[in-house]
Formats: sequence, C-alpha cells, structure tokens
Amino acid sequence: MAIRDYSRVIVLEPGNVDAYVNRSLVYSNVGQPGLAVQDMDVVVGLTPGYAKAYLARAYASAIPERNADSQTDLDRNVALGINRSAAEATSSR
Repeated sequence: MAIRDYSRVIVLEPGNVDAYVNRSLVYSNVGQPGLAVQDMDVVVGLTPGYAKAYLARAYASAIPERNADSQTDLDRNVALGINRSAAEATSSR
C-alpha cells in the first residue's frame, strides 16, 4: 500500500525527493534493496547534497553484495557533516 501511494506521488510530482526517499525505505524494509537503491539514485541525481539520500541508499545497500556501495555512501554522509557513528547505526538497521 505505501509503495503504491509513494509511486502515485512520484507520478504527480516527479521531483518530490521525500517520496523517493520514503518509497526507498519501504522497499528496503520489504526486502527489495535493488529497487530501494534505484530510488535513491534518482534522489542523489536530483539533489547531490541531500545527506538523507546517501543515508537511505547506504541502508538499502547494506547487503553483502553491495557492501562497498554502502561504505561509499556512509563516507559521503560524513563529508556532508553527518556523524559517522550515527550514519553507521542508521544504515545497519
């Protein structure tokens, strides 16, 4: 239900980064990390300085085959001023 609702918002407002971030988190929580990362790729493309996007992508990427991508996004969060331990705690949920 939430995925469908966020998808509707995205269709109506393609630049709504919060809808992409939230849908990405839902995808991560339902075991679809690939789709979660795709959404965060869009957000990073739209707003490269948006720290929450890198944190959400790191969270979605925190699976063994994407671990290097997750670390890169955590490093980006630190560069944007996010505390590393807070970022790591969030991404390992």
